[in-house]
Amino acid sequence: MVDGMVILTIVNHALARPDSTLDLFLESFRIGERTQHLLNHLVIFAVDNQAFQYCNSKHHHCFFLSNHRTMKSLSWRNKILQLVLQLGYDFIFTNADVMWLRNPVSEIDPVKDMTIACNFTSGDSQSTDSKADGEFFYLKSDTPTIEYLKYLKMVEVLYPRIKNQSLCEVVKSIDIYDLRIKVLGKPHFGEFCESSWDMSKIYTIYANCCDNIDSQVHDLKLLLDNWRNFKEQSGKNTALRGLLLTRSALNKCKG
Repeated sequence: MVDGMVILTIVNHALARPDSTLDLFLESFRIGERTQHLLNHLVIFAVDNQAFQYCNSKHHHCFFLSNHRTMKSLSWRNKILQLVLQLGYDFIFTNADVMWLRNPVSEIDPVKDMTIACNFTSGDSQSTDSKADGEFFYLKSDTPTIEYLKYLKMVEVLYPRIKNQSLCEVVKSIDIYDLRIKVLGKPHFGEFCESSWDMSKIYTIYANCCDNIDSQVHDLKLLLDNWRNFKEQSGKNTALRGLLLTRSALNKCKG
C-alpha cells in the first residue's frame, strides 16, 4: 500500500446490519489475495447512527457523518472526498458492494490524477453505457483533482441534472482535459451485469443489476463461496487458473 493512501467507503443502515453487504465487503478483504492488510487502511463513513453503531462493531475505522442522510447525491459525496484530498491523502473510493478478490493497488497509476473503473465500450473514455457507475476510483491529492471537485460544484449549480449522475457519466460529459486519467475495465474489474468473469484475472466485482439488497446479499454470498472454492481448487490444479465464473452461478441478480 502506498504511503498516504486510504481506502474509503460509505454505508447506511441498509448496507450495515447483521448479515449485510458490509459483512461481505469486509469478508472479501479477509479472503482475497494480498488484501487482508488493506483493512488497516480502510475508512468507513456511516450516514446514520444505526450504520455507525454496527460498523463500529465490525471495523476499527468508522466515522459518523451526522449531517448527511442520503447516499444518492453525488454532490455531497464529493464534498467529503474534497476534504480528504485537502488533508493530503490520496484515496481509493469503493462502494461497499464491490468485492475485493485481489489487491488492485498495482493497477493504479501514481502518475495519473485519477484511476477509475468504468464499463466503457472499446476502451474509449468518451463512450460508456448506462451500467457504468464509478463504484471504484482513485484520486491523487494534488491541485488538479481538488480543483476538479470544486469545478463539479459549479457545474451542479448550472446543470442540476448532473447531481445524480455517476462519476463515469461525469467523466465522459465534462471537459476534464486538465486531469490525467487511467480507465480500468475487463478482465480485472467486473460487475454482476456481465455474463462471466475470469477468476484467475479478476480483482474486484461490483454487485450491480440487483433488484434489492436481499438479492444482492444472496448473490454476494454465492460469489464469495465460489471464490473460496476457486482458490482451494486452483492451488491443487493449475488447469483451473483460467476458469470462467458465469452469471448463471448467481441466481438473484441478473443483467
